[in-house]
Amino acid sequence: DCGATTVNRQLPENENFISATFLKWSLSILMAYFGARLVFFALGIAASVPPDEVTHAGLSRIFSKVLLLPDNSPDTYEFGLVTNIPWLYYWTMGKLLHLNFFGISDLVFLRLLNIPLAFGTVCYAVRLLSLLTTNRLTTLLLVVVMTNTPMFSFLSASVSSDNLTNLLAAMAIYYQFAFLRDRSTGLLVASLLCQLAGCLTKV
Repeated sequence: DCGATTVNRQLPENENFISATFLKWSLSILMAYFGARLVFFALGIAASVPPDEVTHAGLSRIFSKVLLLPDNSPDTYEFGLVTNIPWLYYWTMGKLLHLNFFGISDLVFLRLLNIPLAFGTVCYAVRLLSLLTTNRLTTLLLVVVMTNTPMFSFLSASVSSDNLTNLLAAMAIYYQFAFLRDRSTGLLVASLLCQLAGCLTKV
């Protein structure tokens, strides 16, 4: 159930239409299907198909070669300026590239690394919805739509800073709504940190 929490008035069982057990199994099946779909796309889509993927992957490789942030050099010019750009996504992917011990191409490995970001986005969307309603059918429909939207699946299986941006946006909105409910300083700080991280990912 992606860690969804129930925070508002519980609906009577006869208004929920589906049982908690049915929802749990349905969400598990949908997420497994979503994962298989993304892996299929990550392994099968040609490198030239996703927009700007070659640039995103190239920047990630450049960031993998330095400890902190790279400088502009003849090796980086083909990807544009690498200074004064939102760097968090490329820095993170660059550091994770060092874990590619599996003999697969860097591009495919980076695509696979983007898949957990999509899972996180779906989970935080479910958690956000749980702040607004306890209706299980609504939760099921949300996950059905998110896991079957072609563009979201296509993007999630590609190397793109949009994947981290989407996750951070979902997290920021969730913590903001949770703060409005609980008035907890920690939740407000979490929302602000996600927003700041988002600004370091994409402007």
